[in-house]
Amino acid sequence: SAGNYPKDLGNVIFAEGILWGAKVTDKYGVDADGQLLTDGTGAGTPRLRVNGSMYNSGLKSGKVLLDGNGKINTSGYSENWRDQQIWRVRRDWNTADLTSDVAIIKNITEPLVTAAQIEATKAQYKHDWDEWPVDKGAPYDDVNGDGTYTAAAWDGTKWVGDIPGAPGADQTVWLVANDLPDENDPNYPSQAFSVSEGGWGSPPIGIEYQLTLWGYRLHKDNPLSSTIFKRAKITYVGLPGGPTDAKLDTVYFTQWIDPDVGVITDDYVGSDTTLSLGYAYNANVFDELFKGTYNSPVPAAGYDFLQGPKIDSNGDGVLDKTLGLTAFTYFAAGSSVSDPNTRTYVGTLQWFNLMEGYLSRPEYPTQNPFVDPLTGLAEKRVLAGDPITGTGWIDGIILPAGDRRMVMSSGPFKMNLGDTQEIVTALVGGIGTNNTSSLNILKFNDKYAQYTYDNNFKFPTPPLKPEVSAFGGDKENFLDWGNDYNMNNIENHNSLGVTFQGYEIWQLTSLNGNTGWKIVTYDKSNEVVLAEKVDHASGLVVPLVLHQSEGKAIQHSVTLNIDYSNGKKLQNNKEYYYGIRAYGSSSSKFANLLGATGIMTEIAVTPRDGVSGVDYTQTVTNTNTDTLFNVNHFAGLSDGRIRVRITNPAQLRGGTYIVSFEEDTVIGSSTIGTNLWSMADSVSGDVLISKKSVSKPTGIDTLWYWGNDFGFQVRTTGPAEAFKNFLVRAHGGGTLDTALQGAQDWSFPVTF
Repeated sequence: SAGNYPKDLGNVIFAEGILWGAKVTDKYGVDADGQLLTDGTGAGTPRLRVNGSMYNSGLKSGKVLLDGNGKINTSGYSENWRDQQIWRVRRDWNTADLTSDVAIIKNITEPLVTAAQIEATKAQYKHDWDEWPVDKGAPYDDVNGDGTYTAAAWDGTKWVGDIPGAPGADQTVWLVANDLPDENDPNYPSQAFSVSEGGWGSPPIGIEYQLTLWGYRLHKDNPLSSTIFKRAKITYVGLPGGPTDAKLDTVYFTQWIDPDVGVITDDYVGSDTTLSLGYAYNANVFDELFKGTYNSPVPAAGYDFLQGPKIDSNGDGVLDKTLGLTAFTYFAAGSSVSDPNTRTYVGTLQWFNLMEGYLSRPEYPTQNPFVDPLTGLAEKRVLAGDPITGTGWIDGIILPAGDRRMVMSSGPFKMNLGDTQEIVTALVGGIGTNNTSSLNILKFNDKYAQYTYDNNFKFPTPPLKPEVSAFGGDKENFLDWGNDYNMNNIENHNSLGVTFQGYEIWQLTSLNGNTGWKIVTYDKSNEVVLAEKVDHASGLVVPLVLHQSEGKAIQHSVTLNIDYSNGKKLQNNKEYYYGIRAYGSSSSKFANLLGATGIMTEIAVTPRDGVSGVDYTQTVTNTNTDTLFNVNHFAGLSDGRIRVRITNPAQLRGGTYIVSFEEDTVIGSSTIGTNLWSMADSVSGDVLISKKSVSKPTGIDTLWYWGNDFGFQVRTTGPAEAFKNFLVRAHGGGTLDTALQGAQDWSFPVTF
């Protein structure tokens, strides 16, 4: 695997993988033809074995096949790897713009992505979604909690049913592999070709390996937008025909990383024992690749060892203790501490030393420690100083900057046949203004990854993307988000204490731009939403204002006639880019940073003097007018008003419509006893707007228009909350000594 960070910039990880090592008690052996013995007559040597994935691998794709008793088959014991795949799903595959997905997979720029490539990617997503291999162990979100996978169906607006992938994740990748011989190699008919030795010369152990990676689609300032979570699970299935008492002891689980932070020859690595974090950063203030190619500061990247294997700490048979990071070691390509040998058994012995926290050479059973050059003490978690302050044992003291590797291990533990163990790690990035600033932000982001793990991957999620319509008029643009979807979903948002607060409207530099000019904020309660951030200069954690109220109440539309990039008026026939996002708030700065800021809905609008190809049946002189449409009042005596405004002439649904009223008589309704209004097509009878409250004639209610799916919106307001008239009977009580003008003295309208 490999990774670029931030998205669309340079590489930070060249390769990484999961390895395991163990001392095995079984009956492994091969016959004179090198075929795996399945009759239990093998000697079980060598006992010490290592496998997994590095640049090379001793694994093949596919699940291990068991008999009805849960024991591995003696033949046909694994799926044919040629029929397998890596599975990938994302929740919004059916509605999302997949251009970026294609560009990343094809390693091309987005302008080069073709429609055919997008359709092929969408088809693959659909296949993986429809065929998600839950029966093989792939994770899913059990939405109804019944313990049974019920594939989700799209109801036109949302998924209904169980969701493939890690619960709550926006994208998940999953695979399954094993270290058993390949029975289906066409080059070796009727033979089982061993693949395990392709790693470091070890024979197979009998391991099924499942890997899940997942992430969340969040605002770029959210720490979890710089995080990928990873769960690696191994199950000890044993070898075909092996003994029932086969077992593993002195087992280690290892995360291996080859970081290349920009240019590959100027990296340092280190560890933070308080965070269980191994990290890589650039030895220079700026990196040649990031600065020269992307005009960007150089980021930092690291792995947090969130969860290690479980062990029985007191011998009562219960796995009651979870191990953490027990060793952090490193080596450097071409140095005296270099990569273990591959495809030869001495590499197994070198790797086992690294797993136990020792130098790889000389190989096991000789074990020479890493020695802190400042204290002279042997260490198993090395380079645990602080590069930011330059204190303690940090990289660069023993070896010059170069092409580094990191080894993060947890163990030892034991496994019997059928046992499963797993580790959870998080790949975290950080980017500041220089190499050490980025490391500081990496550590800040990592605390949020730890928080998410500690809370079982439940964290406040931001409000959804608003649904927005737009129309370009004569030197003005109209944006509208006053629809049922937004009001029912976004404005009722409550995620672990983060509740909906308001909307921000931006003008953007481009349709997919991350920068621009905030136009206005509409919010509920004049609230400032606070979080924390790392100050790049000082490295201190300081307050961060995420969203600032402007004292403007919630609205659902805006008419724009200014180009906020230069302060000038909008020009016709020029495309402008806007973004609208919802945001929430809570009393927790931690929760706010994770869940307050929603994803921007981005939209392009072009002002025009008239809309080509649209036949207007009546004169419409303004983009959004509520004065040029006749609303006939043909029943009742109320002085309430109905207003209509055009929101998108190109989508107008022509016709005659009737607005009717009824009293709300529903017990428990918040509007019981009041009048509700609905609007229907007078010909078809279709009800387009149903049972809405009558707005007050003044205040915030006057902003509430309804509808939008038919090119116009409607607002119904009650009569003015004031005296309309006085009926005066002159001297009704008899003759007055002094005549009074009555209501006229107070300027009230009167009728005699």
